[in-house]
Formats: sequence, structure tokens, C-alpha cells
Amino acid sequence: MLALRLIYGLVFFQLSAAWSPASTKSNSNEAKKILRISSLNRLNGGDLRKFPRFSLHSLANNDSTDNAVDGRLSLVVQYLDFGKMIRNARKGYMQRLDADPLFLSKSILEVFIATSTQLFAEISVRGKMLIPEIDFVIAGILTAIAGKYYSMWQVARTIDNEKTKLKEEGSVFQDNSTAASNLFWKDVPTNAFQSCSPSLLHSAASFVRPIPSLFKAGLLASFFGYGLTSVLIKLRSLALPNYVAATVPPNIVYVSLYTGVYLATSSNIRYQLLQGIIEPVVIDSWILLGKSKRYKVFRTLLIFTARLLNGLLGSNLAILGMKLCGLQKLK
Repeated sequence: MLALRLIYGLVFFQLSAAWSPASTKSNSNEAKKILRISSLNRLNGGDLRKFPRFSLHSLANNDSTDNAVDGRLSLVVQYLDFGKMIRNARKGYMQRLDADPLFLSKSILEVFIATSTQLFAEISVRGKMLIPEIDFVIAGILTAIAGKYYSMWQVARTIDNEKTKLKEEGSVFQDNSTAASNLFWKDVPTNAFQSCSPSLLHSAASFVRPIPSLFKAGLLASFFGYGLTSVLIKLRSLALPNYVAATVPPNIVYVSLYTGVYLATSSNIRYQLLQGIIEPVVIDSWILLGKSKRYKVFRTLLIFTARLLNGLLGSNLAILGMKLCGLQKLK
């Protein structure tokens, strides 16, 4: 009997421990973790591999609130998904490389040209005032590198092998009007002069499609260029307290808005023409008569010249526009 009482006591002890408040709270926390991760699974289309591991860990172990995966948090999580950004950038790069095998070399060339043409334009426009206005020069070069390359990227020709699949998936769960609108924009090429454009309306829409992203790129590029220049000015004032700048610090918000509008209009049109008409038609078809592989060196020289002239034109227009708008002033 004593042995049976000991066994019953041990069983009762185990059961009471399993159903204690601390255990109940632990089980509740585990259930919350499972619910959070399942919510994230639905947000990412049923594939948790697309979600950053550190985000999964931090959200799964956040026991301070039951609303860890609400609408606002899901938006933040999606915007901070750097893995998704890298995958989209890699996919976009492959699409551009399929359409143009020289896209990588053109990208490197574009960064070099953006730097050199902006510097040359600064010298030609400012003349003897180059040194007194050096703050504007540095900010302009940094902004030009970021803005011009993104403009080139955004309107470069692409080949999207998944367009048919996207059209089929997009028409399943949407009403007719929404599906038709989405299908229209999915058929709009990145460059207005691509031969795969279904209609003239789609080609015209190619000028409209990159405007929001180019405007945003102009904002970010200008914040980067002028923001970094402001930091350098602060460091200079600390290192050289007696140095007096000849320039009036520009309003970064106004400069950023100007740069966004400039990229969405001038850069948009110029790069559409450059990558859709001048390079594939004028250089490859008219000048080289379709024998670009035979004259690779000559073709590279022609492309370099075309992009150099485009960069010089863009830089001069940007600097003159800023001066006319009163965004760059001297004391």
C-alpha cells in the first residue's frame, strides 16, 4: 500500500506541475509564437524561406503583446525584407542582361561617365567659381552618381520570361476591371521603344510607368548627395574653424524635390531614347549594319561617346535648372 501511495503521489505531482499557471503561461506563449509565424507564413505566400531569419526569431519571441503581426507591423516587415530586395534586384539584373548582354559593362561605364560628366559640367558652368562653390560641386557629383545610374536601370530594356505566368495568376482572384488594369500595366515594357510592346498606348505608358520610382530615386539620391555633403561640411568646420564658406547651405527638401522631378522628366526621356533608339537602332542597325559582334571595339567607342554626350547634357541641364530655381546661392 505504501508503494501504491508513493506512485499515486508522483503521478499527482506530475499532473499538477503540467497544469500549473507557469506551465499554462509557457504553453500559451508557445501557441502565440506558432500563430505569429503562421501569420508571417501567409504574408509571404506560404514560403517562410523568403522571410529574414532574424525577423522570424525576434517576432516569434516577442511575448509582450498579442498584436505582433498586425497591419502596421506587416508593412514594416515587408519594407525591411532585405532578402526580398536582393532577390528583386537580382531578378531585374538578369532580365536586363538577357535583353542586353553588355548591361554590366554599361553599368560600370555609366558610373564612370556620371562622375566625369558631372565634374566637367560643374567646371564649365561655374568656371572660376568652382572652388568657392565646392560644396555644391561635391553634392552634385554624389547626387549624379546615384540618380543617373538608377535612371539607367529603371528604363533599361528587359526580357520578362514570367509575364504569361503573372497574367494568369493575376486574373484569378480579381474582378474584371482591376484585373484588366493590372494586366495592362504588366504588358507595359520598361522602354518605350522595345519591339515587344503590344500597342502604341503601351509604348506611351512606358514614359509614365517609371515616373513614381524615378521621382523617389531623385529624392533619395539628393538626400544622399546633399546629406553626405552636409556631414562633410560639419567635419570641415570642426577641422578648420576659421574657414568661411562662400555658399549658402541649400534647402535639402527643395533640392530633393527638384531632383525627383528632374529625374522623372528629363532623365526619363533621355535614357528612353538612348537605350531604345540610339544604341540598338542608330548604332547597331544603321552605323554597324547589324554586325556589332564583328566591330566590338568600335561599338564600345560609339556607346561610350553616346553616353558621354547624354551625361554632359543631363548634368548641364541639372545645374542650370538649380541656378534658375534659386536652389544654389552664394553669400
